[in-house]
Amino acid sequence: MSDSPSSSGTPEISLFIPKAFLVGLALGFALLTWAGYRAGKTNYHKDFVRFIQQDSPEGNYYPTVDELCAIVRERCRPDQTLVIVGGNSIFLGVWQPASDVWTNHLQEILGDKYCVLNFAFRGASPADCGAVVAEVLRKEFPRQIYVANETPLVAIDPIGSDT
Repeated sequence: MSDSPSSSGTPEISLFIPKAFLVGLALGFALLTWAGYRAGKTNYHKDFVRFIQQDSPEGNYYPTVDELCAIVRERCRPDQTLVIVGGNSIFLGVWQPASDVWTNHLQEILGDKYCVLNFAFRGASPADCGAVVAEVLRKEFPRQIYVANETPLVAIDPIGSDT
């Protein structure tokens, strides 16, 4: 605070205290960092079957890699072989009801030794979403299978496609 008189003769009071501001800034940053870390480890898609139009890039929702990894970690046990399905709307199962989507049938056929997760998106390439999750979890889930499809006669961009 500054008690020096102003030109009018009354003392000026400064509400800005640099040390308090910097401490508050550091604490706020640390709190937000911790909250972001916790949010990335939480599965917000409890009954996940596949991404629908509202919770996909079509609905302006872009799931993070941490969100997708949280789904895998909650659903897949270490003794299971992880099967990640990527690709486009065909593998997504567009027009199939969630209860009858083809990846549910694949899970039934493969049994409890496998964990099948459908990370396909409409218009996605084999190098999008599912492939990224498979690569990130390669060491944590070494027994994994990645399945994807591609539109015929279209070149695959090794680093993914534009949104």
